[in-house]
Amino acid sequence: LANGSMLSSTPPIAPVLSQFSQYLFEEKKSDGDPLAPLVQVQYLSGVKSVLFKKFKPLAYTGDSPQWYEELYRGLNLRATALAIKRGAKVTKKHVGLVRKTLLAMLLYLVKHSDNGYEERAVIAMLYHAVGRGSEVAATTWESAEWDDDKQFLLFDWGEIKTGQQYIMTLHPNADSEDGWLLCSIHSIACNLICGSTVYKASASAEEAGMNFMFNNYFGMADGGAASKVSRIIQKCRDGGVEDLPEDFTGHGLRVAAADEMMFNVHLPFFAAIARGGWDCKADTLLFYYLTQKLHVAAAGKALAGWANPNVKVHAPTLEAIYNDKNRGAIDAFCHELFQHSSISQLLDTTLKGFRSRMVASLLMYYANVKKELGRDSAIIRSMYAACVESDLEIRDLDFYGKQIKKRFQVDNALNLAASSSDNIETIMEKAFHEVQKIGLDTLDEVKVMHGKVSHIKEEVDDMKGLLEDIHARLPPRSPSSSPERKRAKVASAPPPNPQAVARKPDSIQPAGWGGFLARSQKQQTKADAIDWKDLGNWDTKTLLIRCLKNNENFESEHFLRGKLEVGSSGTTRRGRARNVLRHVKLAAEAMDASNMIYFYPRFVPKKDDEEERKAYFTAIEVNAARWAIAVKDQYFNRLKVHDRLKVHDNIPDDGPDFLKHKKSQSNQKMSITALGAKLEKKMD
Repeated sequence: LANGSMLSSTPPIAPVLSQFSQYLFEEKKSDGDPLAPLVQVQYLSGVKSVLFKKFKPLAYTGDSPQWYEELYRGLNLRATALAIKRGAKVTKKHVGLVRKTLLAMLLYLVKHSDNGYEERAVIAMLYHAVGRGSEVAATTWESAEWDDDKQFLLFDWGEIKTGQQYIMTLHPNADSEDGWLLCSIHSIACNLICGSTVYKASASAEEAGMNFMFNNYFGMADGGAASKVSRIIQKCRDGGVEDLPEDFTGHGLRVAAADEMMFNVHLPFFAAIARGGWDCKADTLLFYYLTQKLHVAAAGKALAGWANPNVKVHAPTLEAIYNDKNRGAIDAFCHELFQHSSISQLLDTTLKGFRSRMVASLLMYYANVKKELGRDSAIIRSMYAACVESDLEIRDLDFYGKQIKKRFQVDNALNLAASSSDNIETIMEKAFHEVQKIGLDTLDEVKVMHGKVSHIKEEVDDMKGLLEDIHARLPPRSPSSSPERKRAKVASAPPPNPQAVARKPDSIQPAGWGGFLARSQKQQTKADAIDWKDLGNWDTKTLLIRCLKNNENFESEHFLRGKLEVGSSGTTRRGRARNVLRHVKLAAEAMDASNMIYFYPRFVPKKDDEEERKAYFTAIEVNAARWAIAVKDQYFNRLKVHDRLKVHDNIPDDGPDFLKHKKSQSNQKMSITALGAKLEKKMD
């Protein structure tokens, strides 16, 4: 051949590459230092690949003939020796990090980053999948399925760098208290609800209709996704996350995951290899085909914090809270939570099982997330909005979370009780104590509930005795009186006055009346102190808070019944109060749909939850004026448009005919009477 490759074991191109390797060895960087050993051999390998691809006969004995191997090893040896002699690093080793720092990163992102829920999900995914930054871009929901028997999410994971694809699994986190930050299922749920739902406009015909797990990472240039992950890490570093190494990059997540797997004594070495997608010269059909799912899943459980990854793990389940009465509302809650996500149709059909596990995870960690992020965080407000739409009580979310957590702990008692040094007898004993502890805690809760039920029963008995005594004191029915006449008399008779009864001698008071009267008077003292007739002078905040605290629903036909005077004045006040609250509610919902919870008494936290109740009414105090101003602005904007159309002329906003609108708008009083009167006016 022309290049002589078939006539000699050392082709003419060999001396040329030898000269090129000498050039690399002598080349200096801008700071005067030689190129790093790894950089030199990478340049040599790159040029060799181009030549071997162009001149096919060069590779007739293989991709790495002996002469090239000697040249490659010689350059590497000389460059490494020189680097050691200078005291430089031979290779750039990727740095991992401890789990505590990883959790601090995730917490910083959800608290302080605009795209925190998506960024947290990406970091958690890379950790659990032992992946590179570029690999999150190509993962699709079409390849995903929930394995209800094995209790994990299964999907395809592709390595663009190596050109291979294999299965990947995601598992619930072992820590049912603070594990929500690194829980893969919880992070995906938050991203689907609060993350981006925008698709890339540049999708090709082949990619159209595909649902990528991370839309904002799909379709980027080579290295774009990895660079984006590095920017997320730098954002955490700039934000003050402690103990985050300066040279930590996206590849460091792969190192951290590898360390976690290798230090789990129960995890087989081959399971870590399968999870990370590393090459193994001892690979067999048995390892890579028949048992790959087993090894990948075991390594996934190790990364999720389970002490013994060889034991089955049960995911949180909604079966812990389902009953005949709430099943429909909970199913509607699940649908409402994800109806605006990019894969809502898949979650209603093929991934419905995974959706229920995501909701169970959200509920199990509800109290922990609310405590850490606050009730105004995007995920908590989304859960509240879903409650409103599904007629689920917000106050029940905490209870549901506790029930799911108990079921999760019981189902996984064996694994939660295990440690790396325990034998089976010790594990069984620990598991028994864990279940016993959960049972005792449940018994204590039952006792508390029993006490509350007994208290209610006492009040019911008091009321029953009161009604029986009143009935006994009614005049006897005359023979000539008909049932219709008696019903008419009873209906027209005024209800008994508790204060009048209280003035009677004890000897003629109804049985049990004393205790009931004391409790009812105590409950009504605060409400009676409010002069509801003066509500016309209140602002929106005062009216809304007092209505909520006194169980007044402005949409009810019984709104403010008995609190305002009878007649046209009372009717006018009631109508204006109702109208103002209706418009303010619409304005609040336009800003955020979850603001609906601030307008109905059924969403008011219970009095025994002081912190939650305080936060609820503080949110109203902060935002009520803003909502009312929005109503006022909307009214004057409609009025301005109405007058413009009325004169059939495009009059400028700064003209004299419209300056009065601006002046009236700024001088508009915000009392219920003033604002309500404006809203009553019809524009002819």
